This record gives sequence, structure tokens and C-alpha cells, in this order.
Amino acid sequence: GFVQSWGNARNGGVGSPTGGGFESIFANRKAFAAIRVDGAISVWGDPYSGGEVGPEDKGYLRILGNDAAFAALKNGGYISAWGDRFFGGEGAPTDGGYVSIYKTASAFAALKEDGTVFVWGDSGSGGAGAPTEKIAGSIYSTRRAFAARTQDGRIVTWGDALYGGNYDFDARGTLDKIVANDMAFAGLASDGKVYAWGDPKYGGAGGGIRLPSGTGYQRIVATRSAFAAIRPADFKPQSFTLKQNHGLKGTDHQRTTKDASRIDSSLDNDPLLVTGLNGAMQPLQQVV
Repeated sequence: GFVQSWGNARNGGVGSPTGGGFESIFANRKAFAAIRVDGAISVWGDPYSGGEVGPEDKGYLRILGNDAAFAALKNGGYISAWGDRFFGGEGAPTDGGYVSIYKTASAFAALKEDGTVFVWGDSGSGGAGAPTEKIAGSIYSTRRAFAARTQDGRIVTWGDALYGGNYDFDARGTLDKIVANDMAFAGLASDGKVYAWGDPKYGGAGGGIRLPSGTGYQRIVATRSAFAAIRPADFKPQSFTLKQNHGLKGTDHQRTTKDASRIDSSLDNDPLLVTGLNGAMQPLQQVV
């Protein structure tokens, strides 16, 4: 296909690539990146956010942007990053075999099929301190922290403590689902009990925040600063919301398959997850 941009010139409203052959397009807060059919990448927008110089090789399948950098996955599970070095534009892993990439506002996390995690970017936003244990399933993120479940069932977090990055507890066989908003996480145990951590003003436990009581909850969804949970009609319905007049844009999640030839995602349109808002990740569509 063809690409046409408009709007603020500094942030990519002008300078879109000419010619056809493009099959997907991505963005961070101030720049764009598009992939051609052969996997070559074209970039435009703010030069400090990755809009001036991108990878020169080919074979890329998907790109993920945080606030001021990009990370792209190519065949073989190799990753290239560019943009602001303080946001993860430098420091991507040099080995291959990665199947998923996740982000906070200023850091990235890459996951191998065996559950090994590699992180880079702002150390205070999850770019350092990743677990040494192997991860099962997805990694979740607020604006400045990550959370994941290890293969032995333990929930681990890293990044900014205020954003939920310092909560580490044993939940073997109990905590099955995790949802994130800008500054807090919430999870469902196997019996449907709700847990939460992070900034209380955003729904994290503490600070007078009242979580849903009892068990039987089946799903949690999130806005940028609140959560709501639902359970079947044979339980007394109960939910909670938090009003917040400020906050930062959320972060997103990106997943690819073993050979990076297919891509799956649990994201709807930016920035809502199927199970809630998960930071500022860019949405993914399945690629066949």
C-alpha cells in the first residue's frame, strides 16, 4: 500500500515515504515507522524519537514504539532498536530467538520461547532488574513497571515502585490473570478473588482503596486510572471505579510467534487491552 501523513510537521505530519509496497505502519509519540513487503523499514517524524534513522537491513515483521524509541522484530527473532537512547533506542539484545516484545513508556522487555527475559532502556522504568526466573505467558506493564508470572507460578515485578514495580509475592496456582492501567496492576486468583498493587490513586491496594470483596470474579477491565471487575449473576454484583483528572498515556504489549513469521496480540486499539488498559503499547493485528 501507499502511506500519506498529515498534521504536525515535527511529529510526522510531513515526510512520509513515497512509493508503494508498504504493508504495516507503527508510531510512538512523535515519529512513525512503516514496513515494506520485503521487511525494509522507513521512518519519519521527530529525529530524536526515531523518525530520522532506522534499521537499514530487511526482514522485519513488526515494530513496537514507546514514548520516544522503537524496537523491531525480524526473522530469526532478532531485535533492532532506535530512537532516544534513554528510552531504549540503544541496548537491544544481540542474540536471536525472541518471540515477544513489551514496553513501558521508556523501556522494553523481550521474551524468548523458553521464558528468558531481556530488558533495556530507562532503568527506573523497567529497563533493569528483570527476573532471572523464566516467565510463563505474557509480560504486563504500567507506564513505568512490568509484571509477569514465572513458570513456577510466582508473580514478579520490576521497575518504578510507585507504578507497581516492587510487588513480589507467591501466588502459585492462584493468580491467573493480570491487568494494568497507567500506574497500577490488578489480578484475578483462580477462585476469582481480586488483588491489586501500585499507586492507590489508580486502584492499587492501600491508601483507603476498597477492592471488591469475595470471590467469583471472572474479568477485570481498566481505564487509565481505575479498574472494574465482573462476576456471574449468582453472585451479588460489585465493582469499583476511581475518578482521576490527570494521568499519563498508557503503554502497550506486543507478541510474535516462535519463528517471528506470525504475530498475535492481546491488544485492541491503543491503548486498551482486551482485559484492560496496559500502558502505551501500540496495538497489533495478526499477520499471516
